[in-house]
Amino acid sequence: MTVTGAGQIRSSEIITTYGPGAIFNGKRGLSVMILGLDAWPEATEELDNLSKFKPLQNKFLEDVCGKNHFRMPLNNDKRISGIPCIPYPSWGYCSFCKLMSRIEGKPDEKTGEYSCKYCWIKLKKPSKMLPARLILICKFGHVDEFPWIEWAHCEKRDKDGKITQTGKICDNPILQWSFGRGGTTLNAYYVYCQNCKHSRSMAQSTEPLENIRLPLKDHPGEFMDLTCNGNTPWLNKKSLCPPKKAVSRKKVFFRGNHIRASNMYFPMIVSALQIPRFQTPIQQLIAKNALVIADAIDEEFSYEKIAEKKIFSKSGFSIEDIIRELEYRYDEKVYDEKGIKDKEFNDIIVSDTTTLPNNKVISISDVLIHNDIQKYISKVKKIDRLTMITVLKSFTRNQPPNPFDENSSINKQIRCKLNRNPKIDWIPGVETRGEGIFFTLDEDKLQEWEELEITNSRCITLLDSFEDYNSSRGWEGNLSPRYILLHTLAHILIRELSATSGYGESAIRERIYCTNSTNGILLYTATNSSEGSLGGVVRNAEPDDFYRLLKGAIKKSTACSRDPLCIESKVDEGPAHTKTNGSACYACSLLPETSCENFNQLLDRKIISDKSIGFFGDFE
Repeated sequence: MTVTGAGQIRSSEIITTYGPGAIFNGKRGLSVMILGLDAWPEATEELDNLSKFKPLQNKFLEDVCGKNHFRMPLNNDKRISGIPCIPYPSWGYCSFCKLMSRIEGKPDEKTGEYSCKYCWIKLKKPSKMLPARLILICKFGHVDEFPWIEWAHCEKRDKDGKITQTGKICDNPILQWSFGRGGTTLNAYYVYCQNCKHSRSMAQSTEPLENIRLPLKDHPGEFMDLTCNGNTPWLNKKSLCPPKKAVSRKKVFFRGNHIRASNMYFPMIVSALQIPRFQTPIQQLIAKNALVIADAIDEEFSYEKIAEKKIFSKSGFSIEDIIRELEYRYDEKVYDEKGIKDKEFNDIIVSDTTTLPNNKVISISDVLIHNDIQKYISKVKKIDRLTMITVLKSFTRNQPPNPFDENSSINKQIRCKLNRNPKIDWIPGVETRGEGIFFTLDEDKLQEWEELEITNSRCITLLDSFEDYNSSRGWEGNLSPRYILLHTLAHILIRELSATSGYGESAIRERIYCTNSTNGILLYTATNSSEGSLGGVVRNAEPDDFYRLLKGAIKKSTACSRDPLCIESKVDEGPAHTKTNGSACYACSLLPETSCENFNQLLDRKIISDKSIGFFGDFE
């Protein structure tokens, strides 16, 4: 049973909070689960026939995700996409009498609310149903309804082991949700049967149910099987649990989980910048004739033969240029977001789009560097216009995915599918536009700074703690001292930009480009609303403005309202999860989570401006 009018969500929420498989708390208390892509409108339509989605394409994102294209829901008044959903969980309780039952029938046409059947029978008036608080989940993302009837009727014993409640389900269970008995913990919430007076608190309901014995109504003396059954209601099917890719074949037990808990949905998203090279006339011509070229490649035509085809005959491009661009588009493969960033960096660093006609996707131009910062900064570019595409590759429950390697073995085990039909060759995506500043530090000075023993000593301690924290979750991240420097510098510049550009900190984002031999920082705004192209950020790329921006950020990094506690933070004391930052706190370096690409970790303002170990230690 699908639901209409459950509520409204922004396009960006489709790839973050409320993608396929997520539970959405709709209007008037209704709780629904977003269905998989198989049930979405126009799921199997060709690109030319789409009316409710905007097709998006990015070559490198298509490589990483293994998809043909991406689709962004159109949510204007004329063409509402109508993302399908079902009531979930199907159990609820009455807002008036607190009796529990399954949500059945049709909602009220005016209010969209489901009504309590007990109130309708006794009082002859509708009372709104609210969703039950808990469902069952397993570590592989499968979900199922919480066994409310069995839970209320299970056996109870006192401290001495004496049975105080027999484990038997009555013939006509009428459950009531009771809460507020002396606190707000699960122990204060009860499920009570009005018919047989059996009850049980919700204590232990969120623990693995391996040792919980729940009675079966039709089989007295037998107990409910609480191992995961692989249920995936957003796909309307059941899967194997544990999945084939799991290392252990041990049985997986369900555990209760609050439907609004943050661990119900962890999106696996990947982002890519629309780079200038794909906006050149020759690449635009290749994109326009992509189907013809794909057919020729399938027929094993060489690039030389393809370049001689009629589609290129009047283009004015040489055979060599066409072959080079065909090789770049079809032979250059990337496999993760790090590979995407490498391609972006290599293109941005050499690009100047002032010669590209009618380019509305990305606009990059070089900017002179102020004399006083030339020893620190090697290149500055202003990006008057940029386009970013972000897509939802998959999602996990219970534990977040490895953010450093989306193709890791752990991610492959725990990630959930968005669709079951293999013919669906797309996933949801969002296109955002904005502006930004790109700059690089002087590579020679950066390498000299990395070789300092005192620098390595402080940074390696942070990195070791970071690795310890990640290894406890099975993650592996290959980061270096220069990443800590670039990351911290990006943070303090965003804080300074928020005071000079007219954007709030949460509207400015960072994108760090870091390898053993290259470095770069992109600070940008990108939204699909009006904010994102006001010109406040790119104006700060001008020589004098960027100098003042950098100078102000460095000066402010020398002091914090929490000093001396902040600046004297010991990076080698405390548990691993508290040692992933050095001298950094919300008063000086930390940003809203929407701005940071690494969860506000690996930050240390001491390596920015400290006289002995700071990269800008001698900056005047």
